[in-house]
Amino acid sequence: MILSFIVIADSVRSSEDSVQEMGKMNWAKIVLVLLSLLFYAFFLERLGFVLTTFVLLSFLLGWSERTNWARSLEVASATALVSYAIFELWLKIRLPKGIFGF
Repeated sequence: MILSFIVIADSVRSSEDSVQEMGKMNWAKIVLVLLSLLFYAFFLERLGFVLTTFVLLSFLLGWSERTNWARSLEVASATALVSYAIFELWLKIRLPKGIFGF
């Protein structure tokens, strides 16, 4: 909420003459992200949190954002494992285990 207030205050302070025009919408990318989130929701219980999150983030970073695949795999694995450690181990929130048991 604090960051939202900062963004709102910054937009109010900026000159109203400088209106930024939105670029052309990339509908293919929007649909692709929405479909990947639907697949994430569908496979979350079946494959488990860590694997499904890793696949989703690898796909979104590698294909959608066109980053280096090695870098996207690093970020995806680190994010999946750190979020698992935070939610499952530290906060004791039960996440879907999936077929592999993690």
